[in-house]
Amino acid sequence: MSADLPTEMTAAEYLAWQAAQRRPSGSRATGKRGSDRLRARLDALAAIDPPLVLAPPAPPRADIDEAAFQSLIVALARQQHWIVWHDRDSRGNDEGLPDLILCRERLLWWELKTERGKVGEVQMAFGARLIRAGQEWRILRPRDWGYIVATLTKRIG
Repeated sequence: MSADLPTEMTAAEYLAWQAAQRRPSGSRATGKRGSDRLRARLDALAAIDPPLVLAPPAPPRADIDEAAFQSLIVALARQQHWIVWHDRDSRGNDEGLPDLILCRERLLWWELKTERGKVGEVQMAFGARLIRAGQEWRILRPRDWGYIVATLTKRIG
């Protein structure tokens, strides 16, 4: 009768899946009542307290590549109910846009590098603009794992 719940999905994907389970095939949710219910669910999801991290994830190895490092950060961020943005195809973006944009109580702009990775001039200029605009921009490497865990697990407000 209902499809199995996928093991990994975003809040929006979950809400769409849940709504599809209640609707007859081919019908669409319409009207103010439906949008009010969706808004209430999204508000409830936004208010979820993140789980406690009793044992923080082990720090990555120093020789980890950037993609694997990013995967570790994204997994922890999603576990802690952060909204995570990463563009898999950056060809249409302005040069220098950070690797990750994270949002929960605040907005974080994170440029990820390996221990030996170099930060380009354009990336530094983009970061400087973000800082002038009052944003939190950082360059993070595997050695910054303690800061990453503390930032993603700490609840503000």
